[in-house]
Amino acid sequence: MSGWLIFIFAIAAFSAAALLAYVRRARSAGDCVLTAHGLILLLGLILASIGVALLKLMSR
Repeated sequence: MSGWLIFIFAIAAFSAAALLAYVRRARSAGDCVLTAHGLILLLGLILASIGVALLKLMSR
């Protein structure tokens, strides 16, 4: 794996962990809107990371 892919996955993993903590905190506070927004952001981040990784692999 190249250095760029490792960097992309590391940033994505850190962002996903931060979003999961945000979602858990919002859920424990009982705020459904913040929980839904956090889950939407998490899904977008995961899909974007997969897309970037696929584009990087296809450009070889």
